Amino acid sequence: MITLYLKYIWITLSLLLEYPLIPRQKKAAIIADTKLLASVYDHDPEKLLSNFYRLFAQCPEFRTVVYNRLKKRYCIIPAIFLRGLSSCRIVCKKIGDGLAMVHGYSTIIVCTEIGRNNVIFQQVTIGWSKGGFPVIGNDCVICCGAIIVGNIRIGNNVTVGAGAVVIRDVPDNVVVAGNPARIISSNQNRTAREALEGVTRSASTPYTEVYHDGGT
Repeated sequence: MITLYLKYIWITLSLLLEYPLIPRQKKAAIIADTKLLASVYDHDPEKLLSNFYRLFAQCPEFRTVVYNRLKKRYCIIPAIFLRGLSSCRIVCKKIGDGLAMVHGYSTIIVCTEIGRNNVIFQQVTIGWSKGGFPVIGNDCVICCGAIIVGNIRIGNNVTVGAGAVVIRDVPDNVVVAGNPARIISSNQNRTAREALEGVTRSASTPYTEVYHDGGT
């Protein structure tokens, strides 16, 4: 508990010193990230400040997303003691507002673009194959162990099932699964939140039971 309070103090110091320097667009993106990940864990997304403190202190994969957005210029102070998740790597020039990494362990994301409001679980690989890198649309849920490679596009409101291997374009509003991935159902009449609820029941455990943040 003492360690957690020290983390909160360090976050407060970082916000006081560096928050005024962060560009407005980056602030908006981090706010969207915070609300989306908080909603995954069934916390009130409108309690923005408390959710940010909790996520930043206890979820190294959330810090990875924040540091990726801010780069080294705006996160020197928090990164001294609150590191990101070393096994979670994100290399993408354009990331839309709202990216939630759930658990994040052994996750490699190297792609051309990631749209808005995407949820990505652990052990996901998104990367290069012959022809280029993937583009991820908006409102997607990519479940644990999925592999997405090549110069392909994942459409909007797509759910990629656990362990799926995606090597071809995926249209909007579908669920894909299998190796190689194929369409198994439609998301046409479901929002991204409704699609997410089907795969996040186990992720609703309180933070202190899920995370063992020994890497900080």
